[in-house]
Amino acid sequence: MSSTKNKSPDLSFMRYQFDEFKNTKAREVPFEEVDYSIYKASSNCIAFKTSEKRIGTWIKTFYYRYHAANSEIFQQDDEDSNNIARSLITSWEEQAAYNDNTKCEKITLSLAIQDKNQQENIATIIIYCSTGRIQIQGRLLHEWGDKEFPILKDLVDRNPEESSTLTKELENFLKSCLNKSQPTTEESSIPTFTPAKTVSESSPEPQTNQNPARESISTIKNNTANLELNFVAFQQEVIKSFEDLKNEKKEKDKELEQLKKRISSLEASNELLLKENTNLVAILKKQTTIEKKLKNITTQLEENHGKNTKQHDSESSSMIDASKNTEKMRNTELHPQTDPDLPSTEDTNTPATFYTPVDTRNPFLILEDEKTEPRLDNDKIQRVNKEEATSTNKIITESTIILCDSNGHKLDTKLLCPDTSSAYIRCPTIESAENILKQHDLKNPKTIILHSGTNDIEKRSVESICKDTHSLLSFIKSKHPHTRIILSSLLPRNDYLLEKAQKLNEQLIKISSEFTNTNLVKHDNLFRSTAILYDKKHLNSKGVKIFAKNLKGAYFGTTKKYQPTNRSSHQQPSTMYHPAKKTTFPPFHQPYPITPTLPHFQHPSSHPAVRTNGNANQWNSLVNYNIPEKLTELVTVLQRFLQ
Repeated sequence: MSSTKNKSPDLSFMRYQFDEFKNTKAREVPFEEVDYSIYKASSNCIAFKTSEKRIGTWIKTFYYRYHAANSEIFQQDDEDSNNIARSLITSWEEQAAYNDNTKCEKITLSLAIQDKNQQENIATIIIYCSTGRIQIQGRLLHEWGDKEFPILKDLVDRNPEESSTLTKELENFLKSCLNKSQPTTEESSIPTFTPAKTVSESSPEPQTNQNPARESISTIKNNTANLELNFVAFQQEVIKSFEDLKNEKKEKDKELEQLKKRISSLEASNELLLKENTNLVAILKKQTTIEKKLKNITTQLEENHGKNTKQHDSESSSMIDASKNTEKMRNTELHPQTDPDLPSTEDTNTPATFYTPVDTRNPFLILEDEKTEPRLDNDKIQRVNKEEATSTNKIITESTIILCDSNGHKLDTKLLCPDTSSAYIRCPTIESAENILKQHDLKNPKTIILHSGTNDIEKRSVESICKDTHSLLSFIKSKHPHTRIILSSLLPRNDYLLEKAQKLNEQLIKISSEFTNTNLVKHDNLFRSTAILYDKKHLNSKGVKIFAKNLKGAYFGTTKKYQPTNRSSHQQPSTMYHPAKKTTFPPFHQPYPITPTLPHFQHPSSHPAVRTNGNANQWNSLVNYNIPEKLTELVTVLQRFLQ
């Protein structure tokens, strides 16, 4: 936006007021003080700055002292001045701001003094309203600075409102300026010898014409001084702006380097994210396939469960029918019903036929195992999770420490070691067991139960596992020599590593014998058992119960030692609840049973009582047992026979 010039000042002095000055690149000047050493002497220039609150007072003082007194201010009629009338001539120019025409950016006030014959420039005052900078330049600069500046500053401090007080002592300043502008050198008179001439009295005296170039020379001097001053200011601004550009360029270069580094780091992180994304996509595909397989397995299990429940209902109904038939037959034996229309058996000569009642109790039920422990409560298990390596180890004050892999996450430490306080630490491999113990501070360990190695045999050899086990036991004995160690052998597996696990167990026997107060737990009963795994290496609920029983026996010192014996010598003769006797069965065509002649066998009192609950739905279900196929075939044959 182009700036506009205005020659009429604003007497309200509001357009010269700014809330905050702009930053400038010009040379630094003092605050309301005159310093002639800032600029060169040839430039005839001085400058000072003021504040936002005092800039209006300075402009008002300049206006009333110089511009308002533009008319003739005095007449001097002394004999030296030859009654020459003198006056002050001023010019006021304003330049509007670039972005706001209502504000003034710059004021130029020119001062000159004139008499009858000539006009002399005193000084030019330039006021920068937006920066608070006031600059004075001219040939009579020292006169203005020595005499006028102290008066102006005193007037600004007092802030007078009357113009009459503002023009005080201005006459003396103008006189001094006029006296200094006149030439001080007198022309020397040189005697010349000329021939005598006759001059008539009536001839007029020659007029002494004034030098016409004098006025133009003074204006040229003022213009050159102004040009030099402006050039110096422009040069300083250019140099300062050039330095600022250099600094800004350095800062931009630094920012560019930082942006390049950030871009490279973002590219690297983007590559990592892309790799993770591909891995996640692969994992999602695997998850979808696993979910499909799980759905198929669940549907198959539901179908099998429905078939088992139907079969169980049919079997229970057949058993109920068979029991009802036997009760009816017994009632007929005790209270036979006679029909008068039918011939009696005593009168006829036909041989007597009779029906023997069949016992409906199943003697081939699977014998229940020994009493098992109740299901473990996982909410009450006290575990110590593996923590990250820190500067301070975790303190464990329990007396029994259990280091176990994933097969021990269902162990109930309160049932396993009921008489002491125990802490469970997850130990996935033998290789990491020593580091895990180093991360914990065991205060009072009396017993350490160690079971690990299931995951080691999948990746490592038997020799390396034995070496780590030996070093682990040595480490425990070196730190806690009086602590009892219970070392658990490996559990059976359902894959090709079963033979490797058995070889490792044989080596563990030798290793445990090398250390004092160290017991080895053999899980031979688990190797002889079936249906103890739910995958290739993890125990199910049945296997966990046997595993816990073995550890508990080793803890209390009641582990059974299995010795190879001849099983045939330990077989006990079973009680024959149904002795083999010759019996005759009624013909299939006979509708009614006849009272048998053979006595009914009484069961011994030691035999478990037969369930007599009349409601079949309240009986214990047999679906939980795995019924052999021969037994089912036998039951079907008996059902057909009873029908």
